[in-house]
Amino acid sequence: LECLEWLLRCVTKDRSAADEIGFPPQRVLRALLEASADASASIATTARLGSYLDVAAGLKALTEGDARWFLDFAWNRGVAAAEASKWSDAVLMFERSCALLERCGSAPVVDIARVHTAVVQALLLQARSVDANTAVTGDIAGKVVGPDARELRQKALARADRARSSLRMRAARPSCSGGSGSGAKDVLAAAADRVLARLAFEALCFLQSPSLPALADGLIAAAAPEPRSAAALARIAWEAGDAERTSRCLKAYLHLLGCSEDGGG
Repeated sequence: LECLEWLLRCVTKDRSAADEIGFPPQRVLRALLEASADASASIATTARLGSYLDVAAGLKALTEGDARWFLDFAWNRGVAAAEASKWSDAVLMFERSCALLERCGSAPVVDIARVHTAVVQALLLQARSVDANTAVTGDIAGKVVGPDARELRQKALARADRARSSLRMRAARPSCSGGSGSGAKDVLAAAADRVLARLAFEALCFLQSPSLPALADGLIAAAAPEPRSAAALARIAWEAGDAERTSRCLKAYLHLLGCSEDGGG
């Protein structure tokens, strides 16, 4: 790995060196990541992998095919970290996935939805993990290691807002309306927006944000088109200790339940 890192420094600093030896930076990076994937956990730390992926995302000559390879690598590492409940590692890899997705040209809606949603979910789950650890161990000598739960939720909220805006802007493009498959893309974008609205609602509730009263009804309407979703929002608000939002969600649940029963005859 050290030799590959030295080679990477050479070819990224001097393009002529890359041409001379026939090893462009993206090829060296792929070799580094592949070697790291086979290395011991102590060597192939997530932070180290993240630094390689940062370099990849910043390469000027990165082709869409190479960007897709790096994106898939970051995504798979993020999924593996999430399955192991290593939320900080998952956040790091999913964030790199977002950066690399921007280098993939006109990315499909499915990729935009899954990558941005994964980042927000991982941030909120990391925040819950921080809450749980704090409840067990308390504040040890006032020392906080890593981001606190509030910081993580603020970051999740900002990302959820940006992702929803990105999906709406993409749906409004002429190239995204009409034509074959546009109906399926619209359905997918709407489903992603519901999930992101639910995640934004969770972040706001736990943050006890002063902007929540003004945003709550819109988020509830977006995230809960049917009774089960409204009940899930009520549970989130209850867990956050937000009695007013719990009541609103339960009212939405009862309203939607009545509408579904009326519709069913």
